[in-house]
Amino acid sequence: MHRFLVLALAFGIPLAFSARGETEDIWSLQPVKRPKVPKPDGSLTETRNPIDAFVQKRLVANKLKPSPEANQRTLIRRLSFDLHGLPPKPEAVEAFVASKDPKAYEKLVDELLDSPHYGERFARHWLDIAHYADTHGFERDKLRPNAWHYRDYVIQSFNEDKPYDRFMQEQIAGDALWPDDKDAIVATGFLAAGPWDFVGQVETKSPVLRRSARALDLDDMVTQVMTAATAMTINCARCHDHKLDGIPQEDYYRLMAVFAGLKREKRKISGPALKKFNAEKKRLGDAIDKTQFAIGELQGQGVDLADLVGGGNGFGSGRKGIGLDARTGKMQERNFGDLGNVKPGNYAK
Repeated sequence: MHRFLVLALAFGIPLAFSARGETEDIWSLQPVKRPKVPKPDGSLTETRNPIDAFVQKRLVANKLKPSPEANQRTLIRRLSFDLHGLPPKPEAVEAFVASKDPKAYEKLVDELLDSPHYGERFARHWLDIAHYADTHGFERDKLRPNAWHYRDYVIQSFNEDKPYDRFMQEQIAGDALWPDDKDAIVATGFLAAGPWDFVGQVETKSPVLRRSARALDLDDMVTQVMTAATAMTINCARCHDHKLDGIPQEDYYRLMAVFAGLKREKRKISGPALKKFNAEKKRLGDAIDKTQFAIGELQGQGVDLADLVGGGNGFGSGRKGIGLDARTGKMQERNFGDLGNVKPGNYAK
């Protein structure tokens, strides 16, 4: 049963949950139907498309009058703020106002939708659903330096107008469905985009607290997927059969079992691409080292020991984040702004 649920979510199959085995009348699980367009009432304003007819019907029912038609200057500002979140450039406003093209408005819409700024604007709504952040949250609000890959994937998906079913499939099971597609691998960041209790999952020595933190993490994954994919909450069923949406507690734990094999950690987006990148990086690094060393010798520069400790050649090629471990004398690379590999609660003897 739980396998069917996840496959159904990944492939966009409509579902109807019920603790009694009956089909529930849940709006979010009903097929999309095209409503009947109301008959226009010409007493208020001209109807140019079906949406106008629906608006007009409500205006008549509430004894309201329509707002006056917006001018060109107002239209371009509204569109720009709605689709890009920014005001239009003054020259764009003047060109639109002066245009005599009857299709100027339609062309402006297409232009704004074709801009990469459209994806940047609208991706934020989905990133909110995914609980996306560049840090873990909780008291150890550690940085996630590679989280931006998922953010950029969402932006790119909006700009490419990716079909919604493919968009969801990639995020829920992209690595299983398309293991050779780097975008599908990155998309699974959706499951790990939410907050993560680093203390409860890594630093604590209490097995009870660790199990509790793990259970909360799985609950966040299940809730996030179900809320995004079916427009329903499900975490109520963690403690009892859902009282409103008819989801039995048994199905909640079946779903949790599906995600129980997932753990948050770094993963390679593409093995061959990474291997090629590292080889090219080493080649360029060796060439830079030789060049800098030759320049240093010609200029009579002394070797910088601090640069050597930082993994450099002694002439400025070292980088931040590399140093010697004072406990072992070995070279290490990590973020020195936090505890890193220092285990709390351990005392030197």
